[in-house]
Amino acid sequence: MHLSADITIIGSGFAGSLTALILKQLGFTLLIIDRGQHPRFAIGESSTPIAGYVLRELAEQYDLPRLVPLTKFGMWQAACPDLMCGVKRGFSYFHHQSHARFESKRDHSGELLVAASADDKSSELHWLRKDVDAFLFKEVCRAGILCYENTQIQSMTFDSQWKINAQGHCGSLEVDTKFVVDASGAATVVAQHCGVADRGDQCLTNSRAVFSHFQDVSSWQSKLDDWGFSPSDYPFPPDKAALHHLFEGGWMWNLRFLDGLLSAGFVLDRTRYPLEPEISAADEWQTTLQRFPSLQEQFASGQLAEVPGDFIRTSRLQRRLERSTGNQWVALPHTAGFIDPLHSTGIAHSLCGVERLVEIIKLHWQRSSMTQALEKYEQVLQKEFTLIDLLVSGCYRSSHNFRLFAAFAMLYFAAATTYERRRLEHGDDFKQAFLCADDEAFVAIVRKAHRRLQTYGQSGTPKSESIHEFELEIRRSITPFNHAGLCDPSARNMYRYTIAPNEHDS
Repeated sequence: MHLSADITIIGSGFAGSLTALILKQLGFTLLIIDRGQHPRFAIGESSTPIAGYVLRELAEQYDLPRLVPLTKFGMWQAACPDLMCGVKRGFSYFHHQSHARFESKRDHSGELLVAASADDKSSELHWLRKDVDAFLFKEVCRAGILCYENTQIQSMTFDSQWKINAQGHCGSLEVDTKFVVDASGAATVVAQHCGVADRGDQCLTNSRAVFSHFQDVSSWQSKLDDWGFSPSDYPFPPDKAALHHLFEGGWMWNLRFLDGLLSAGFVLDRTRYPLEPEISAADEWQTTLQRFPSLQEQFASGQLAEVPGDFIRTSRLQRRLERSTGNQWVALPHTAGFIDPLHSTGIAHSLCGVERLVEIIKLHWQRSSMTQALEKYEQVLQKEFTLIDLLVSGCYRSSHNFRLFAAFAMLYFAAATTYERRRLEHGDDFKQAFLCADDEAFVAIVRKAHRRLQTYGQSGTPKSESIHEFELEIRRSITPFNHAGLCDPSARNMYRYTIAPNEHDS
């Protein structure tokens, strides 16, 4: 079968499908090729206020009203209750010592809760990706876009335009296309065919993961209640969050969905926890869980969910293509690279990349300015990866001491809340990089704090006075970016007022 299209999109995850829906609205002829099919298991499930803002703006700007409800929990439940999700009121962190039970202290010295939403109705969400990706793919099919699932690309050549040869259930497919968008994620299909190198080994962050979906896992709040810890000053229930169980050299995520499903995974620093191939993923999960008695108790009644039905273990998570554009092709952010799930940046970063790319195509299609615009896209994307890498690797460096971790983590929240505020203030004129990655003053602050952490790592357990100096340094340095009362000792790590401005106004 021979087909032609203006733009071919490789990969039909949420970012690829959203890109297709927008480009269809702009009048392009499109084709999607995917080696798999929906519904399918995927992680990268935790959304953020930034993601909600961008998705809503894209839906409104490009007349995609059926996507607007996906931006807030209340609207989601009213419009599509059968589409599974979870409530995310913010970020919660609990620090664990190896072979010791967790204790909630009066000063919350081992806890950190940062609010992102004022209530459940206006809250962000966890996306059950199997459902959400399938929903968006159905929207693509509903829009009349040609889609080929279970189709493997065998060759790609470029000579004034792309020629793609693929094989699928429908037989052989030959496509002539003017432009290719690579939304294939870790498969990096175009980069593989073009010989683009992966420089993930140069990232500062060096982590891997073992994870799955579970049923019948106790909520963390219920265990705190069982143990006699019922803090009345939590700004939101800790399970209605991206819940992080933090320990030296790693952490566990808990993302809870309305039907009782729990997405959970350990993310481990590979320098401290190197992969041992002779140990199975299931055994490593159990061994790691046993090191933390409180987590072991939380998961005591848990069972693997039917999907995926087993534990999944990764090699190094970090990916970073040497370049994300070339002759009439471009990679979306999750294809161009990935750092780590610690700060829930994946969905928002992908949406910001879609927003930037469709604007470039709209303004520069088949013009000489297209190349320069894509080069700018590449430059911004690399700055974003660099900043995320710094923000994440610093958290791993400080994971042995929760006061250091909580102080350094404020840099991420300063970046996120400043980005949110600037988007709201500038409206349609907003052009800044994700998380203010192109703000040289802010990036310099992060680099300086990151270097400071290196000295702590070299000198053993830091003294309380030294930690206090680091906390003060973070507090002073982020003053121009602190619109949400971060680094406030009187908050005792319980941040209620970090909600985006439009949340306060609602």
